[in-house]
Amino acid sequence: MTPPPGYILIRPETLVALQKAVEAALGARAAECLVAGGLAGGAKAIAALDLPKDERVRRLLEAGRDIGWGDFTLERLTPTELVVTVGDSPFARVYGRARAPVCHLTRGVLQMLASTVLDGPVAVEETACTAAGAERCRFEARDYGRGERRDAMSIEVRGGGTPPLTTPRFARGVVTVPNSEPDTAVSAQPLVRGVLHVGIVVEDLETSVREWQRVFGVGVGERWQSAVGVKVAFLDVAGTRLELVQYTGPIVERFGPVLARREGVHHVCFAVGDLDVALAEVRARGLRVVPGFPLEGAHGRIAFLEPEPTTGLVTELCQPREPA
Repeated sequence: MTPPPGYILIRPETLVALQKAVEAALGARAAECLVAGGLAGGAKAIAALDLPKDERVRRLLEAGRDIGWGDFTLERLTPTELVVTVGDSPFARVYGRARAPVCHLTRGVLQMLASTVLDGPVAVEETACTAAGAERCRFEARDYGRGERRDAMSIEVRGGGTPPLTTPRFARGVVTVPNSEPDTAVSAQPLVRGVLHVGIVVEDLETSVREWQRVFGVGVGERWQSAVGVKVAFLDVAGTRLELVQYTGPIVERFGPVLARREGVHHVCFAVGDLDVALAEVRARGLRVVPGFPLEGAHGRIAFLEPEPTTGLVTELCQPREPA
């Protein structure tokens, strides 16, 4: 058996054994690593598909079937959604019974595909998995940068199958706004009121705190732990606040790849007077809010933004709580 150019033959038992070893070593963070592998492979495959969006989707799903990753079926494609189901996923089949979805490599590939098809910040979830008892694995990707608005051009396939080649082409960068919405001018006033902290992701919070104290003699202030999967400690360095962050839960599972764990300087947090107003402003200025926010944070309501395009910086906006 000769694999297609650029591919190697590897049994699913090998990949699943590797997956379980990574899970044993990293716990909830293992999914992020496997999704990253899928993203890398998906990027390589999609780079060779310089095609219209609907044809790009069709060809990648066909390739998934051809290389033995399962029976890929396009269920829905619109300018803001991509829904794919997979029958007989080798990863789910070999993994065995599981309490949660396990096809992280497939999810990573579809994440990359969706990022080229939906033209916006996408969050991909495996909402059903045969390892967890479903009939088929199901992956849902949505462009949350456009909210829940729908364009009139859409493809919906009832009962499986792929759409015909005459599916509509979607214009890149076009956002349809209902006529009932008034035009909103972008405010000339400053959006932010100051820097609250610089976020630094660390492997082990306690070890990092001790090192910062030993090396720099900094004081440790407030500590906080979130149910969404982080614990933090704030350091005061001559009036500048640093936030050391340790991931304790599946952040990517909930919020997508923008908040994927990467050690080092991760984000800058700015204070705003009214978070809802600030988010409306940044959307009007072309930035996008990470799906799942706003939420309550250590010091008030927070929301993360997609990376600023010229620097790649992840930004957090926070409306501080009023003093008790």
